[in-house]
Amino acid sequence: GGLVYFTPESYYWVLVTWSIICSCVSKLPQIYTNFMLGHTGVLSIITTLMQVLGGSVRFLTILYEVTDKLAIACNGIALFLNIMILLQIVLFRKKTKQVMIENQARNSQAKKTN
Repeated sequence: GGLVYFTPESYYWVLVTWSIICSCVSKLPQIYTNFMLGHTGVLSIITTLMQVLGGSVRFLTILYEVTDKLAIACNGIALFLNIMILLQIVLFRKKTKQVMIENQARNSQAKKTN
């Protein structure tokens, strides 16, 4: 937040755009990997749900208090990507459980052979 106060207003869009890029770069590879694997591995539904809830509150706050469309878009995109990951956790839960059981069995076998 402090960087905004020292940034000329004409460059504000750079900070907001960078925030959108960082959000996409951090979430899109995870969404793609989950989709390609058909499971979400060890992703926590609790952590992801907290991200969605926090992002929802942040998005609604910005929607009602700020008129800057770029800031609204930035938070909307971040919220959308977190919702996508939460949906993947819910939709892929059976396959994820199966993969986790197989990995646990494989690890147990590896320990027995060592």
